[in-house]
Amino acid sequence: MKIKKYEENNKTNSIFASFGIPTKNKKNNSMDCQQSINTLEFGQITIQNCLATQNEIEQPQFDTAQPDDAFLAFLARDLCFGAYNQPNTGAYPVMTINADGTANLIYADGRVITESSQITKTGEIFGILCTIRNSFDMRKTEMLQCMLFMRRLLTKGRVLINPWSLKRLLIGCLIVSIKVNRDNVPLNLFVAQALGVRHVSLNEWERSTLQGLEFEVGVSYEEYTQLDYALHAALAQ
Repeated sequence: MKIKKYEENNKTNSIFASFGIPTKNKKNNSMDCQQSINTLEFGQITIQNCLATQNEIEQPQFDTAQPDDAFLAFLARDLCFGAYNQPNTGAYPVMTINADGTANLIYADGRVITESSQITKTGEIFGILCTIRNSFDMRKTEMLQCMLFMRRLLTKGRVLINPWSLKRLLIGCLIVSIKVNRDNVPLNLFVAQALGVRHVSLNEWERSTLQGLEFEVGVSYEEYTQLDYALHAALAQ
């Protein structure tokens, strides 16, 4: 991964607390995973295998070329925890959670968008991460860079994190991360086909991601190692 080593005024990773990824010396509440998520399956890969206890599976390996299933499941779970547990500030869209776990997003013009439950959304996000990794040989460093792009967009107030925006934000940052680090990059058409999304939508997600980042895709050494530390600490709990 291309890393620029430079000093920044703000080195906190507090924005990831809203994703469920802990800051230093803070407890990660999203580690309490719902047991019912263990019933979700994706082809030959089951969430049960990925989110099992420490005694049932090997811990995610950070030194391998590719992120393993447990690492991706951890990211999916924590991202969804953040998306479904944002504080209600009264700003639009206003999110309400129904009795069945589905989420309603109410917009200022009266529109209401209903999204799936946190459990179902976690499975969807896990599937996206696995597909990108398997189809395009995505590395752990690229995945972390994607997370840093997401945090940067949220810190700047360019996007809101909620059950509807999460998928779009994630895919936009994933594709930018891949393209930043490679000489031979996959065409957006192939990425769209692999993920089962519309080509024009994927183009828009990538464009809005770059605009939100102000086309600054460098990652500092400090922020990368800080996120790496936070993930190590969370998984060690």
